[in-house]
Amino acid sequence: MFGKNTLLYAACAAALATTACKKEDDHGHDHNEGEVITTITVSLTDSGSTTPRTFVWSDPDGPGGNAPTIDTLRLTANTRANASLKLEDRSVTPAKNITVEIEREENEHQFFFTPTLPGLAIAYDPTDFDTNTPPKPLGLRSFWRTAGPGRGTVRIVLKHQPGIKASIPNTVGDATRGETDIEVVFPVIVQ
Repeated sequence: MFGKNTLLYAACAAALATTACKKEDDHGHDHNEGEVITTITVSLTDSGSTTPRTFVWSDPDGPGGNAPTIDTLRLTANTRANASLKLEDRSVTPAKNITVEIEREENEHQFFFTPTLPGLAIAYDPTDFDTNTPPKPLGLRSFWRTAGPGRGTVRIVLKHQPGIKASIPNTVGDATRGETDIEVVFPVIVQ
């Protein structure tokens, strides 16, 4: 039979395992308990321009609180834009730049982009690949090419794949593997 200490230990271990897992909140985005990401900034610079336009997804009180505020990505039709991402934890002062951690752990992280607009194509910047063999994209920088006007969304997912990303044999990665650090959906208007 099991003693009281054995049952108490088993209950504590189960509780710890439950709290260490990622959680999805009511606002449709996942957070890995190890990293707090309250803000994602997408900067887009149209070809022929040097002025970036910034769009922000922000959830300052984190999962389970108020709904996030989400800017609508406004893109120019029939244009290519250089895109970059910045992730922050603004729940602390000063705000913590999570992008630096992701760059430092590039061999374990990858962003995946899923547009619902048929005329929007997103390609990884070839200068933003990791040092795995074969190299795979990190995704902090990318190229967005638009066709004609339309409306839709872009889903941006950051996967944490320690020990997994290096074993994926292709050069595009695998969005189905690893833990989801964060998943957000931006509305998009192309005009």
